[in-house]
This record gives sequence, C-alpha cells and structure tokens, in this order.
Amino acid sequence: MLLDVAERYVEGLGREEIEATDDPEPHTALPPKGVQVHEEYTLYGHFFFLRRLLGNVEKVRFYLDQDSGMRAACFAAYREEILDGRCEAFYVRINKDLTVHQKQRLVKQAGQEREGLDAKHPYTSQRARCDS
Repeated sequence: MLLDVAERYVEGLGREEIEATDDPEPHTALPPKGVQVHEEYTLYGHFFFLRRLLGNVEKVRFYLDQDSGMRAACFAAYREEILDGRCEAFYVRINKDLTVHQKQRLVKQAGQEREGLDAKHPYTSQRARCDS
C-alpha cells in the first residue's frame, strides 16, 4: 500500500498541473448549452461547504481516494482544524472486486491489527486520547 502511495505521488509530480485530475477523454466536449464547472472548483466548494456544515463538531475524519486535487481541497478548507488536531485525512483504496464476505473478513482483520497497535502504543490510540 505505501508503495502505491509513493508511486502515485511520482506520477502526480510528472503532470503539468499536480492538482488537475485525469485529462478529459477524447470523446468528451463542452456542453452545447450552459456551463461546465471544473472538477477542482467543485472539490474546493465541496470541502468548504462541509466545513461550514460541520463547523460545530469536535473532530472530522476524512477517508479520501488518493487524488491530489481532493487532498489539496481538503487541506485548504481544513487547514486550521488539521493543525489543531481536530481533522484527520487518510487515503483509502477499495477493491471493488471483493465479495461481501471477503470485505467483512478484511474489516475484522483491520480491527484486530488496530487493537494490536493500540496495545503496543497505548499513548497514541484514539481511546487513550478520549479517556484523558
């Protein structure tokens, strides 16, 4: 997983505009009527809107696709909350080819691994921070 993240960063650095998402497909075109909003504007608007909607919550946690534009929009909107430890953002990857039982088994395995990490590093676990 970490190698995938590093490879995606290298790939992103090779793009002319790192926050730009994939280039449009050759068969796509501007709409004949109306407007088309760039995806980046939509992402920024979404995260700033979420910040306004969730402004009274104690902590926000995002699970994001590894997408530079999404990361940048999240970090721009939640800069202060991230620095204050009130917002966390994690990359996730979902294997859509797994069966429900395989997904359930992996969720259980991840929970066990987290419990092991919490036991090994009790001072960093979420439960320890909530109890203090």
